[in-house]
Amino acid sequence: MPSNTPKSSLMLHRINSPASITTNTAACQKRWSPLSCATPVPETVARYHTHVVGPNQCCSAAVQHIAAPVSTVWSVVRRFDNPQAYKHFVKSCHVIVGDGDVGTLREVHVVSGLPAANSTERLEILDDERHVISFSVVGGDHRLVNYKSVTTLHPSPAGNGTVVVESYVVDIPPGNTKEDTCVFVETIVRCNLQSLNEIAENLARRHKSSFCVIKVVEFLKQYNASIEFYWDPLLVESNSDDPFNHRVSDRIVRVQASEKRVGDWTDADILVSNSSL
Repeated sequence: MPSNTPKSSLMLHRINSPASITTNTAACQKRWSPLSCATPVPETVARYHTHVVGPNQCCSAAVQHIAAPVSTVWSVVRRFDNPQAYKHFVKSCHVIVGDGDVGTLREVHVVSGLPAANSTERLEILDDERHVISFSVVGGDHRLVNYKSVTTLHPSPAGNGTVVVESYVVDIPPGNTKEDTCVFVETIVRCNLQSLNEIAENLARRHKSSFCVIKVVEFLKQYNASIEFYWDPLLVESNSDDPFNHRVSDRIVRVQASEKRVGDWTDADILVSNSSL
C-alpha cells in the first residue's frame, strides 16, 4: 500500500505587487501579507503574517511542509532560549532578561562568515495554544535592522503533517537593494526551515519507536508475559555454533539434531527465530 506521508517541501513568497494593502498616510507605511493564494493557510494563521512595512523595508515569507506532528515541531520551535537547536547559523544563545515569557531578551552569537557578530532579540509572541512565536531584533552588531519574524504552525490539509509558515519584515541596509536583502534573508530562513524539517522528522521517528516499545511493555504487563533472548544460530546443531569461532567457510547443519536445544524452549508459548547461515 502506498504511503500517505507527505514529502517535505519549502516554498518562498516574496512581496512584488501591492495587492491587498491599506495605507497609513501618517507614517507612509503599508500593511502587507506576504502569503500568496498558491499556498492557502487558515485565516487564523494568515492574520499573524500581515506586517506593517515601511518604504525602505522588505517583507517575505517561506512555507515548509514537515512530515511530523505539530506537537513535535512545536517542541523545537518554541524554545526561544535554544534557537541553535535547528538554526545552524547560530553559534550560541544566552537569555539576558526574563524567564521565557513574552518580553524575554536573548543575546545570539552567529557563526563566522556572516556579515554579523551578534544580535539582541526580544520575544514578542509565544502562543502555545495557537502555535505562534514571534521575535524582533532590538540591538547588536548585524545588518538586520528592525527585523521582525513570525512563525506559525498548523496541521497539513491531509492531517498527517505540519505546515510551518515563517514571515519577516526588515530594513533594507544602505547601499543594498530590496532584491539583495530578500535573497540574503531568505537564504537564512530557508536553511533554518530545512534544518527544522530534518530534526522534527527524526524526532517523530524516535517518538514512534518509543511508543511501540511502550505498547509492548503494556502488553507484557497485561498478560503477565515475558520476553527472553537466546543466542544460537539455529535450533538444530551445526559446525558454526561456537559464539567466538562461528565464521566458518563451509557450514554444515545437522537438521535431525535438535534435542540439544529445544529443551531450552519447552515452556515457550511463542517462538520467533531469526537465524541464517
